[in-house]
Amino acid sequence: MKIPSILYLLVAGLIMAQNLSGKEPCSLQNTSFNAGEKIRYQVYYNIGFIWIAAGVCDFEAKMTTWTAKTMIPKTGPVTGKNSLVTGKNSPAPLNSHPALHLKATGVTHKAYDAFFTVRDTLESYVNPFNLIPYESIKYTHEGKWHGQDNFLFQPSDTSEGWNIRTQLKRKGVWRDPTFSHTKDCGFDIISSVYRMRSIPDSLLFSKQAIRIPVRLDDGQYDVTLSYKGKALIKLRRGNTYYAHYFELSLVEGTVFKRGDVLKLWLGNDPNRLPLQVESPIRVGSVKAVFERAENLRHVQEKLN
Repeated sequence: MKIPSILYLLVAGLIMAQNLSGKEPCSLQNTSFNAGEKIRYQVYYNIGFIWIAAGVCDFEAKMTTWTAKTMIPKTGPVTGKNSLVTGKNSPAPLNSHPALHLKATGVTHKAYDAFFTVRDTLESYVNPFNLIPYESIKYTHEGKWHGQDNFLFQPSDTSEGWNIRTQLKRKGVWRDPTFSHTKDCGFDIISSVYRMRSIPDSLLFSKQAIRIPVRLDDGQYDVTLSYKGKALIKLRRGNTYYAHYFELSLVEGTVFKRGDVLKLWLGNDPNRLPLQVESPIRVGSVKAVFERAENLRHVQEKLN
């Protein structure tokens, strides 16, 4: 049975990019983080009553410049290490935009590599003013399985919503790109993590369950988020935090079983940092625990 990516298990519980009202659909004002922020999580694999230190997850945000690409359907062969489409029908550079480069990496410890090796990277380039992504890339290296997922997001010129181009690399070969349209704000995983942190309190802490669109691989899936209320949480290193507790239904498949629920604690301060995520998997469970952060936008509140 395939053990899931450490990074995926952490961010799967943080996707809250639901439809938001406002002048621009899906637009969010960044109120929770600045460029230069770095966050680290320790990840543990649980077997019975034993928690095994499995790896680390690192998140980083920095300013950069993103060069726009066209969304031209591909007709010829697909090549290139990082290109969505190359050759005659390549996306032509149009102009450049300031962007936030959001990056998350998941790495297993060397002692855990003998059991299962993970070297995953998720990247997203987002508009710094409304946190809507331009492009995202996911590099997956888990055991003997390697893949790459590329997504390009563009607002539709003819209707509401977004045009999305998806291109997947499997077993060293690029598949033909696919094109889809959605009216949901179901963007890539890593941009959704950061967008979640700036969702207004009136929406984030609603007592009503929220349907959440999740974009994984070549499709969009729905999960359900439920806010359970405020809580105190004591982390592994001994610090205790005021938090908000959520439960998230998970997508049934090779990783999760029907009825599985992921538990998520968000910090009560304006940084809205995920403090802890607990997730069941088909064998055992996984816990991601906040360890440290640098260059936070707001003072982090903790009891000790």
